[in-house]
Amino acid sequence: MEEEPLDIDFWRDESTFTVWQAAFLMCNLEPWGEPISSNANMPEMVEKMRARLLASIPNYKTGEIFAESGWSCKTQRPARLSGDYFKHDELKKWAKNHFLDNEIPLFIGK
Repeated sequence: MEEEPLDIDFWRDESTFTVWQAAFLMCNLEPWGEPISSNANMPEMVEKMRARLLASIPNYKTGEIFAESGWSCKTQRPARLSGDYFKHDELKKWAKNHFLDNEIPLFIGK
């Protein structure tokens, strides 16, 4: 899939994100439209970021951290990961602890 330019202003105003949206945005990439096909060739850095976020930031509704053991090898998109998952504020806090100041994802701002 072709990469589109990141619409920083649009994403900066959003308050919640799906798992995939967050993973793309944390890599400074415009998220692909969802649902994402289970046979999509996802950028490796997005896959890795998705795993890091799921292992570190709880679901904003349930407060649960999604354990890697709960991943589906076939689709990597279990039902409980669908819909909005992360709050913008939580992503911002996490980013400030895991990125250098000059590497903070663009949609988060300073």
